[in-house]
Amino acid sequence: AKDEQSPEFDSIFERTIQLVTRQVEHMRKIAADFSAFAGSRKHAPEVVDLGVVLDDVLAENEAWAAEAKVETTRAPGGGRVFADKSELRRLLINLVSNAIEAMPQGGKLGVRVERLEAAGARKVRLVLQDTGVGLSDTVRARLFEPYFTTRTHGTGLGLAISARLVDEMGGTIELENLPEGEGPGAIARITLP
Repeated sequence: AKDEQSPEFDSIFERTIQLVTRQVEHMRKIAADFSAFAGSRKHAPEVVDLGVVLDDVLAENEAWAAEAKVETTRAPGGGRVFADKSELRRLLINLVSNAIEAMPQGGKLGVRVERLEAAGARKVRLVLQDTGVGLSDTVRARLFEPYFTTRTHGTGLGLAISARLVDEMGGTIELENLPEGEGPGAIARITLP
């Protein structure tokens, strides 16, 4: 188009740059997934406010959620956890992304942070509840299995990495369908010390 001095050159060039940028970002994510799954990064745990990191992740995904017609509500609250901030952020990005992608026709994503105390141990629980398609029995059986995905894109490592990160932080992760009668959708609960 440039050699032919096409009047469309600017728009063709812009579309091409956008395509290349998206592809590079996709390759960067795949490389990061493999690196995270291999566990090659040195951990640097510190006291982190889960609510602050969560708010940052939700803000970064706000435009995507709006485009996907997903209404996000965040109940007030937070809590301090001892975790590697970048790993905690990666965990939250995986969970928020999965929730948005589970609602191809739009929907609602409710997020809250709860403080718990049981047997003298203080914990923080993050709860994400979506109105998406839910989890089939097959998907539930293989949720945290590496390389398992129901999508045409991605590596199938997101939840496997998330489960490992939560385990390394001394926490637990649960992902299940909403109880019968509460409509379609899934709920994720991450409990951290």
